[in-house]
Amino acid sequence: MQEFNAIFIFLILSLFLGLSMIILSVFAAPKTENHKKQQIYECGMDISQVKREKINLQFLTYAICFLIFDIEIIFIFPFAVSLDVLGLFAIVEIMIFIMLLLFGLFYIIAKRVLRFK
Repeated sequence: MQEFNAIFIFLILSLFLGLSMIILSVFAAPKTENHKKQQIYECGMDISQVKREKINLQFLTYAICFLIFDIEIIFIFPFAVSLDVLGLFAIVEIMIFIMLLLFGLFYIIAKRVLRFK
């Protein structure tokens, strides 16, 4: 039961802190109304000035490569935490996984995906 006491106290304190921030912002925030605040916000641009522009697709491939290599941490972290419990088979599996990721990295370097023009 003592384990739950710390969780309960943390929950109460976090709810109190969150609600107090919201209530404080309601009372402390300036209450000015103007035309700009009433307009629809669309990515920082006025709606009447929206233009169709070509977006460089290299930014998209760069973002996808970042996500792929960033998500690998999600798979490697549990392995690193429980390394002492897992056996030799798990070590071989994670080495294969890392080799596949390195192969992908070398491939995108060879295809010059990460080079901007």
